[in-house]
Amino acid sequence: SLCKFSFSRGSVPKSQMKSSQKNGSLLRPSKSMSAPARRKRSNSNVSAGRASASRLCRQNFENIVVLVRCRPMNSIEKRQEEETTVECSKEMSEITCRVNEPGGRFFRFTFDEVFNQDAKQADLYPRCRPLISSVLDGYNATIFAYGQSGAGKTFTMEGPEIATSSDGILQFAFEDIFLMIKTLASPRKRYLISASYVEIYNEALYDLLASRRHVTLRYDSVYGNFNLNGEVRLPVTSAKGLRSLLNKGSKLRNTGSTGINLRSSRSHAVFTITVESQIPNGQGAWSTTRVGKLNCVDLAGSERVAKAKTEGKRLKEAGKINQSLFTLGMVINSLVT
Repeated sequence: SLCKFSFSRGSVPKSQMKSSQKNGSLLRPSKSMSAPARRKRSNSNVSAGRASASRLCRQNFENIVVLVRCRPMNSIEKRQEEETTVECSKEMSEITCRVNEPGGRFFRFTFDEVFNQDAKQADLYPRCRPLISSVLDGYNATIFAYGQSGAGKTFTMEGPEIATSSDGILQFAFEDIFLMIKTLASPRKRYLISASYVEIYNEALYDLLASRRHVTLRYDSVYGNFNLNGEVRLPVTSAKGLRSLLNKGSKLRNTGSTGINLRSSRSHAVFTITVESQIPNGQGAWSTTRVGKLNCVDLAGSERVAKAKTEGKRLKEAGKINQSLFTLGMVINSLVT
């Protein structure tokens, strides 16, 4: 089954909208998979990444960058002797999906970059590194992973709990944030880092850093954005501290076993890193001059009920997950049409 993984980077904060273009404009959406290709099995789940960058970012990237990652077969697929129906071409930046039926139909899709089954975690991160620079400059950025259940989205984003060579994108980002701050900080400039972690489960919001306390969404009419009422935001002074908060919240996240994934995420999760840049105000205190946010979104995977064999509580979760992902698709389509 085909899945997607997504990144996003660098939208302009409200305070800088006057001197910049409107943030988050979508330039090149990825093509949707046709129905025949979706119906057929493949043993290589695909993750695709989408990155949103401001025109003021240091590198000349487009606002939206879509990356696709194919994972290798898992033990279940090998045991069932599944066939590979997805081929990756890094040179052409495209994937070919073959329908496993008489006639040999196939579909090709082109993206900004393609990572095959042999790609390592560290191979993906360089495309995300410019996000960190833009966040320190006071811009908002988003990295989000999306796709079918079992595609490897959470593994790509978070990696294992224990630090290894398979660290996820977030682990690399944590290290880069503090390395860059060490370079940029001075007696006349300092940075404050804080983090929050929430999940959306069955259309309700829960704070994963406050024992899954229920939080509510409120609209700020002054700045024209949405805020979480009651959300906990904790200060952090090291990459190790960010990793600790990520692991703490991930343990409280709703997961469950289905017919296609033994540890399926049953909620959408958003880990947000806030970076405040401060300078002395001349009165013995510090004043905040810039605020940037890195939103790291690990979406729950879409799933076909018949294949996932969900029922009862898991069936309700699947309905909410698929409904929310369908709505996300409508939002993206409305932005690009």
